[in-house]
Amino acid sequence: MKVHRRRGGYWKVYHLAHTLELDSLVRDIVVLVKECCPPVRVKLSGRGRRPVHSWEKMVCICLLMVILGLSFRDMQNMVPRLGLPWDEPYPDHSTIHRAYHKIPIDYLESMLDRVAHLCIREAGWRSGLVAADSTGVETDRYEVVVKPSRGKRCFEAVRRIIHLKYHIIAIIDHPISYSKLR
Repeated sequence: MKVHRRRGGYWKVYHLAHTLELDSLVRDIVVLVKECCPPVRVKLSGRGRRPVHSWEKMVCICLLMVILGLSFRDMQNMVPRLGLPWDEPYPDHSTIHRAYHKIPIDYLESMLDRVAHLCIREAGWRSGLVAADSTGVETDRYEVVVKPSRGKRCFEAVRRIIHLKYHIIAIIDHPISYSKLR
C-alpha cells in the first residue's frame, strides 16, 4: 500500500479551503449582484401576484451554476446548502432554467468577468505561470439568421443554434481560471 507523503496539517488546510471557498464565493456574488442590479425585471403574474422568487436571488443562483459547472438539477440540490440571504423558498430546476434564459448574455459575461477579477485580486496574484486555451461550446439558445434559399430562389429567416467561443487563461501557480466569451 502506497503512503502519501504530505506535510503535516495538509488535510486540515485542504478541508478548510474546500468548505470556506464556496461560502466566500457565494458571499462575493451576492454583493456583486446587489451592487449591479440585473437588467431584466420579472413582471407580475396575470393575476397581479408578486413573484415567489426574487430576481436577484435567481441571478445569483444562475451565476453560481455557471461558475461551478453544474446542471439545472444539480443546482436545485445545491441551493439549500448555499445559505443565500433571501428568506424565500428554494426554486426547482425548471424555475432556474427559465431565469437563466431571461438573463442577457452581456450581463452574464460582465458578472463572470468581475468574479474572475475578484478571485485574482483576492489571491494576490501579480505574475507567474499562465496557460491559454480556447474551446467552442454549443448552447441551447437560438438566433434568427437570414440565408439564401436555392430551392425557393429567395432569402428566408432560419433559426440557428448559438455557438460560443471561450478563451481561457489559467493561472497555473494559483487555482484560478479566467474565461472570456467571444
